[in-house]
Amino acid sequence: MKKIFLIIQRIVVTLILLIVVIACNKVDVPQGTPSCIRKKIKEDNIHNCLDSVYRYNYLGKDVYLFVYPCPEGCYSLIDEHCNSILDSTGVAMCSCSWGGTFCNNDFIEKRSHKQLIWSK
Repeated sequence: MKKIFLIIQRIVVTLILLIVVIACNKVDVPQGTPSCIRKKIKEDNIHNCLDSVYRYNYLGKDVYLFVYPCPEGCYSLIDEHCNSILDSTGVAMCSCSWGGTFCNNDFIEKRSHKQLIWSK
């Protein structure tokens, strides 16, 4: 009887640990968010200093703005297939923030429907 109890206890503990590991790897974003966006959020949250991700409508398509506050306020704008549209995360361009690269594009004027989909 004691052996059966120990086996059941080990199974329960293993299941609880498995659930915790799975829950920790989940990215909480709105349903319908493309899988590559989910993956990028997960990776950038671990390896970069990702702060937030916004979805916009830009030229009739959903685009995603990744905001990295360090070292000097960098941004990356990608489409629903994770193709780069605008990127200020390069070392030489990192300090451009909303100036420079982003100001040379019509994104600021033509974006609409801002929605925060993820933040720390």
